Amino acid sequence: MDDLIKLVSEKAGISAAQAKQAVESVMAFLKDKLPGPIGEQVTKLEDGLLGFPIDAEPELAGKAHRTQRTFAPNVHKQRVLIDGRPQRIAICTRCLRTTLKLPKA
Repeated sequence: MDDLIKLVSEKAGISAAQAKQAVESVMAFLKDKLPGPIGEQVTKLEDGLLGFPIDAEPELAGKAHRTQRTFAPNVHKQRVLIDGRPQRIAICTRCLRTTLKLPKA
């Protein structure tokens, strides 16, 4: 989140304290307006827990040759209603499944 504050501060030409306040305001707005599971993802992003690391695991290919298999998040672009308007966002399939299970309001 410090990177985002630094970027906002540089782009807008404001102090770091003002940029931090602006970023916190936007994060709070997003958590309130987005559907529950997506709002939780914003909270995790804010806490630094949602980095979607690309892990590597050794995989045996042949007898003793080891290659690295990478695991990337399963992210799709999907149209989602936000504030009653459809918007296209990148969302992981787990979040998408959870969102589809929510009762319609």
